[in-house]
Amino acid sequence: MEENLEDNIDITRHLLEVENEAGQMVAEAEKEADSIIATARAEAEGEFKSRYADFVKSLDAKEEEARKAFRDGHDKQLDEYKRSLESKEKDSSSFNSLLEKLLYA
Repeated sequence: MEENLEDNIDITRHLLEVENEAGQMVAEAEKEADSIIATARAEAEGEFKSRYADFVKSLDAKEEEARKAFRDGHDKQLDEYKRSLESKEKDSSSFNSLLEKLLYA
């Protein structure tokens, strides 16, 4: 019976050792998984930041291009309007008579 008890103790010790080793393996696997996840997260964040910066640069360039086109179009229209005013004949006498009529009527 004593031999049976010692066998049971040996088996229990062996099972505890196996459980301890399994626990260590799980802990190492978790540590490695955490490391892999952290590396992947850092790479993904770097990729995102890079793409985001490129996207923002692209939008800024498009905005500046649109602003320039608008300014150029506005300047062109303003110049055309000024030229059209300069080419018109001034009728000072009609203008003066209209002012007299409006102001002294």
